[in-house]
Amino acid sequence: MSDITAIIPARGGSKGIKKKNLSPFGGGSLLSEAIEEARKSRFISRLIVNTDDDDIQKEAERVGADVIRRPEDMGSDIAEVDPLLKWTYNQLDVKPNIMVLLYCTAPLRTFEDIDSTIELVQSGSYDSALTLVEDHSYLWKKVGDIFVPQNYIPKNRAARQTESWNQFVENKAVYAFKAEGFIENDCRLYGRVGAAMMPAFRSIDVDDIEDLNLARMIRQCYGESAENKST
Repeated sequence: MSDITAIIPARGGSKGIKKKNLSPFGGGSLLSEAIEEARKSRFISRLIVNTDDDDIQKEAERVGADVIRRPEDMGSDIAEVDPLLKWTYNQLDVKPNIMVLLYCTAPLRTFEDIDSTIELVQSGSYDSALTLVEDHSYLWKKVGDIFVPQNYIPKNRAARQTESWNQFVENKAVYAFKAEGFIENDCRLYGRVGAAMMPAFRSIDVDDIEDLNLARMIRQCYGESAENKST
């Protein structure tokens, strides 16, 4: 069985919501929700929270995750995550075969979503994989002062049900990738990329208080069943 390490990046600062990763959610916090789902995975052998914050470290250790403290220059709003993943990989004595990235900001993600994504890489058919949600939006782009359609021709607009859509949105819930290839390519998504589908109602990426409140309402409306529905 592959050595699979999951990494949850959780910095202390946030512009949209103060201490966002510790925001109350369910019976715990966004951070504890991510840790608890990851711990249910059939495949993850080690779970690491990477943080720059004392309170996050305490919460992570309380829920059962290992903690690695990050350098200060990797904890800003504009810091990229892939360099942080590479830095974390280099700190590990035992190098994993597969790495998994889980953001705290996907609180409606389930361990089934995590395992489905990992399985794609474990199968050998893909080098990396992520969760996506199918999208049927008519997309437009602003060019100067006018707007231009990007994925359809208004004159040829068809009924939604008959449009030949092939369009998916990255929901930032789960990423899985072979570790050696990630290090070589400096990118978590490389080579043959596979995808595990998630429904739109569980694909909220919490960036501001409106996102957080919506996720809370969905969790409250659907209860535990929301965590187990895939369609």
